[in-house]
Amino acid sequence: MHALGHRTATAQAEYLDVSISTITRVLAGEVQPSGAFIARACAALDCEITELFEVAPARDRDTTKAVA
Repeated sequence: MHALGHRTATAQAEYLDVSISTITRVLAGEVQPSGAFIARACAALDCEITELFEVAPARDRDTTKAVA
């Protein structure tokens, strides 16, 4: 998105029509983007999902334990 002139989180959020918080958390890896976010980004940037995101295998949720 930098190549399109959208260098700030504010500009990127406005371009994708999402909140600044959403774009910041997705870019920081704090949250996984929703399907709607991915679809909106691909449509806005006229590209495929693999051009924007690295698709990683799902983790085994049974072995992930919360630390209390």
